Amino acid sequence: IEKDMWGKRFPVYFRWKEQWYHRYQKTGYIDSLTGFRYSGVMSKNDCINYPIQGSAFHCLLWSLVHLDQYLYNHGYDSRIVGQIHDSIVLDIHPDELEDVVRLIRKITTDELLSNWKWIIVPLEVEFEICDVDASWADKKELNFFLNILGL
Repeated sequence: IEKDMWGKRFPVYFRWKEQWYHRYQKTGYIDSLTGFRYSGVMSKNDCINYPIQGSAFHCLLWSLVHLDQYLYNHGYDSRIVGQIHDSIVLDIHPDELEDVVRLIRKITTDELLSNWKWIIVPLEVEFEICDVDASWADKKELNFFLNILGL
């Protein structure tokens, strides 16, 4: 299965993984596309995952910081309350929902791509929402409703 996976289905990715690991073995560090340098004792999996997962996390943090600045500077009542895995968690004032959704899409897709030219694929963002004071167990996908509204 491994030979089929890496030798036939994904040989370019396999070569990239090997080159990346050999570079780490030679230099003792890995530089990410976002400018971070990872060094120290790392396994082969660490060397392969850090540049991908680390850069993705930096994109999330970049978006979070810019979103927070915009909400604060423009007098919104909506606020970021946290970050969990690959998500930004907000308390959104119901009257600001459409504006905040538009802003999130603009920052996380358009502005992020403009800031980091190495991102060469279109980005998408998904939304889940729950009613005011409701449990997260009651979250529902918001994308369907946004498409109807043309957002």
